[in-house]
Amino acid sequence: MAYTKQTHCKNGHELVDPNLYWTRQLNGTPRRQCRTCRTADRRAAQAELAKLTPKERETRRKRFPSHAKMKHYQRKYRYGLDEHEVRAIVDHQGGRCGICAREIRLDATAWNDQVHLDHDHETGEVRAALCRRCNAGIGFLGEDTTTMKRAVAYVQMSHYAKRR
Repeated sequence: MAYTKQTHCKNGHELVDPNLYWTRQLNGTPRRQCRTCRTADRRAAQAELAKLTPKERETRRKRFPSHAKMKHYQRKYRYGLDEHEVRAIVDHQGGRCGICAREIRLDATAWNDQVHLDHDHETGEVRAALCRRCNAGIGFLGEDTTTMKRAVAYVQMSHYAKRR
């Protein structure tokens, strides 16, 4: 049987751009979801949590791993690096972002100070530990060096135009 692209969700909503939500499964493969159904499911889950007593919420929270444990699991699963190997990468860089030299920490709670592992999307090889802004910048520019050079030229041009 040939694979056919699904056009509607299980509730009959059309899977078109405004109603499409992309997420990734744990193995990294992309997954499409109906935005309408996803929103309804999340609201139902929030309503269910609101009904729980504080003690029941605490018991439920203890069943799930902490954010830090989940981060370590994801790094091991995605990049094959354990906590010590990630720490070695950060220490090798002096605890600083590989691009802007901003301080990054493995135990940081602020999103901007956390370690983000930059990797080649074709090979999966980790290149460096970056801050959130630099990692997002590379991602938004599509890892395309030509586009990055144009962005540098644009910023330099606008600085030059301001000085005139």
